[in-house]
Amino acid sequence: MAHTLRNPQWLGIDRDMWLTGTIVIGSILNGMGAVLMFHVPKFAAAFMWTLACLSVGSLLGLLFGVPRAASSPPSDTPAGSRALSANTNIEQISDWLTKLLVGVGLVELKELPGGLSAAAHFVAAGLGNASPNNDPQLVPFAAALIIFFLVEGFLGGYLATRIFFQRVFERSDRDLSG
Repeated sequence: MAHTLRNPQWLGIDRDMWLTGTIVIGSILNGMGAVLMFHVPKFAAAFMWTLACLSVGSLLGLLFGVPRAASSPPSDTPAGSRALSANTNIEQISDWLTKLLVGVGLVELKELPGGLSAAAHFVAAGLGNASPNNDPQLVPFAAALIIFFLVEGFLGGYLATRIFFQRVFERSDRDLSG
């Protein structure tokens, strides 16, 4: 990519990628700081739960962010010749899983508060020295941890897929056709 006024780069990376990465990573670090400030009895467990939620959110973000391949051949392909196209299996799987997750999510939306409560109680039991009933603040903290890091993971995975991987896919497709 050429360095232009419309697309400034810092250390060879587009400014938009720097800004997006800074916002997402900064937000994740702020969330980790909140976990530290809460003084969770079992910090290692809290740290592992944050990583687990980030991972699941990132995977979902990746599935929702997979770019769609162009369905028509490039305009510079000579008549009568066949252009190679990218394998779109991951795109088809992403579309299928996205539709499935959205459909099931909408049908089961009324169950979300109960599921979140059950998950928060489960996580809170692992964060404390005893049952969450001994520290009633652990349950809402666990719910906040789950929501925050799932959303941050989703945003990070989605944005990384749309900004970074889309450029990688485009570069790969150019290399295949050229």
